[in-house]
Amino acid sequence: MFLVEDAAAELQGAFERAVAGAKDAPRDTKTRNALARQLYLGHLGVLLLWSMDQSPQQRAMWELVELVESSASWLRMAFALPFVRKAMRSADASFVAALFELNGST
Repeated sequence: MFLVEDAAAELQGAFERAVAGAKDAPRDTKTRNALARQLYLGHLGVLLLWSMDQSPQQRAMWELVELVESSASWLRMAFALPFVRKAMRSADASFVAALFELNGST
């Protein structure tokens, strides 16, 4: 039987594979895994906004998608800065503690 947990694990795995296969993927495993988890959680955030957006033609959700698309290039450059990577890993530790440690899937 296919469970929600199986679907979540498969989707998270897709983000892990996408990050690992990227030409500009972070070199260290911890940062790569943190980035994959944050992309997965960002994806869930967009889905949540999409499902709850009451603006005309879901304008707010589409504006968020456009913001993410337009931010991608400068975010890539920002990840080259050590303090940005450190902040991302710190945020990831909070996400893991809050959302992933209960069921043991990190």
